[in-house]
Amino acid sequence: MLEKYGKGTPNDWIERHVFSPLNWVGILLMFLIDLYLFGFFVGPLVWRTWRDHLEERALSLQADLQAAVNHALGGESLVAVRVKPGAQSDMGTVEVFVPSGWESELEDVWPVMLSHIPAGYVLVFRPSPVAAPGALKRAA
Repeated sequence: MLEKYGKGTPNDWIERHVFSPLNWVGILLMFLIDLYLFGFFVGPLVWRTWRDHLEERALSLQADLQAAVNHALGGESLVAVRVKPGAQSDMGTVEVFVPSGWESELEDVWPVMLSHIPAGYVLVFRPSPVAAPGALKRAA
């Protein structure tokens, strides 16, 4: 078949010693070129899709935790929950915010929070800072 269709093609040292024995190099080279060219376009899209997935899971967990806190306290309260996704799917930070002076509400909340938080998440309680007396000025 080479005699019939190979007429006029080179038959030199490079053809015999490089291209014929290493015919898989062309496929690998084309794969690397495709990866280089299309990786810059597809790579960021895949990364953004992964981050969106992590943020969606964090928002879902945040809604579940806020509902559990509201249920434990008997309704809406000033205790707020925020979940930040981590770098991996099983990691993140759960932050619970309470106004200053309401720290006693945490005693009812933290056991409920611990029972709803998946393994790998960090639970952080953040009380609001206390404003210095006289720091607020009257508007009128």
